[in-house]
Amino acid sequence: MKNACFVFPLLLLLCTAASSSFSTSKQINPPNFIFILTDDQGWSSTSIGMDDRIPASKSDFFETPSMDRLAREGMRFTRAYAPAAICSPTRRSILFGQTPARLGDETFPATHDPRSNAPQLTIPSMLKGIDARYRAAHFGKWDLRAEIFPEDLGFDESDGDIRNAHGNLMTGKDDKWEAVFLTNDPKRSASITRRGINFMERQVRAGNPFYLQLSHYAVHVVMPGLLPDFAVLV
Repeated sequence: MKNACFVFPLLLLLCTAASSSFSTSKQINPPNFIFILTDDQGWSSTSIGMDDRIPASKSDFFETPSMDRLAREGMRFTRAYAPAAICSPTRRSILFGQTPARLGDETFPATHDPRSNAPQLTIPSMLKGIDARYRAAHFGKWDLRAEIFPEDLGFDESDGDIRNAHGNLMTGKDDKWEAVFLTNDPKRSASITRRGINFMERQVRAGNPFYLQLSHYAVHVVMPGLLPDFAVLV
């Protein structure tokens, strides 16, 4: 793949920001990137409307104050879509900047494992190619279904190849009680966030620009239908 910028808005934003920020040698503050991916969150499942023209594009049940603030202070991409209606193809597409059809399904592990193939462009590798000071971290759900670790694709820190370990709805009452009601970290949302904050603080102290991806297990549940993943770039 010669250029990833034409495929998805995320990589287009990264490429545009990078090219404008590093166009001169005088630039001393390359941009930092935080990418938050929530699992199976519907387009209309936030308390702020995704499209002001469509009343049903927001929820009167779910309360999402942090996402609402990001939307008010930033931009809403009201005509953007997740690359696929299920998890793994979406995650692959975001990382590599290619459509699910191009990445393949059963062939993906064999064709995109950098340990046995020529390395392909990913978000971390692209940023490090622009500025070697960049550090990249991925915390939360990985789930490429390929036995490929985040570190194999340019990340410096991660939770490993954890797949969907904590994303399914627990059906047993004992599991629900022990894993949810007796902890302040349901679906590990709080701990994923804390690790992300720790990573950012360390990079700021070290003077390193960074790319941070937080891939939450929430709100993924077992359900008959499928909802697209919802992404936020801040």
